[in-house]
Amino acid sequence: MMSREFKQRENYVIKVGTELVPVSREVYEEYHRMERRERYLVERDQENSLILFSTLRAEDGSTDVPIKDDAVNVEEEVIKQMFLDKLPKALALLSDDEIDMIRDLYWNDMSIRDFAKKTDTAKSTILSKRDRVLAKLRKVLENE
Repeated sequence: MMSREFKQRENYVIKVGTELVPVSREVYEEYHRMERRERYLVERDQENSLILFSTLRAEDGSTDVPIKDDAVNVEEEVIKQMFLDKLPKALALLSDDEIDMIRDLYWNDMSIRDFAKKTDTAKSTILSKRDRVLAKLRKVLENE
């Protein structure tokens, strides 16, 4: 980094508020280095389109800006995550056949008709079996 030399003077002053305050050469040089660094950071932020949170204002002029994303229902997301956290324990209670059915119907988007053909089982049997498995999962998930 290239060092910037300051001209030799007899007196060094910096402006503090509305007053000029006499300082040593070292304080003068450091003050101006810090001032230049601050200007550089502001310029860089402006070039990168940075918006500071402190510059935001609510409609009433206060700085209490509520951050809300209407596209996301936080309550639903929390409930969904709670169920997903409990799901491995609930699935452990199912037989291999029941897990295969849930995987095909819900993760692989297989229709009841296609699953019935695949397992060579009546569609009504698949429907009742699916309902029993879902009830078992629901009971475990809601009671945990």
